[in-house]
Amino acid sequence: MLRGLLTLSIYGLVFLGVVFWSYIAYRLGRYPENHVGWNVLWSLGLFGALALLTLVHWNWNGSYLSIWFLGFAALSCVLVLSLYYFNILVPYEVWLQRGMPERPF
Repeated sequence: MLRGLLTLSIYGLVFLGVVFWSYIAYRLGRYPENHVGWNVLWSLGLFGALALLTLVHWNWNGSYLSIWFLGFAALSCVLVLSLYYFNILVPYEVWLQRGMPERPF
């Protein structure tokens, strides 16, 4: 019962991660400005929870799918930090504090 709930939670978080990255791709392709009204670093909670649950799932089952999901979570954390650090997508207030930089691409 608990393993099934854990697996379902992991699939739900992976789905939310895919939706998040789909929105980011749409946002970057559709709008030229590199600021948003929310902080992209908030998504680190989603990917951190996914990594933690995936590690627990891998410890219980030893599934190779868990390794893929852990890689997705780790890569997503790195990409979110890159979005913020390289001024690709930052909150409006941070964008103003950094001198309103242009998007690097």
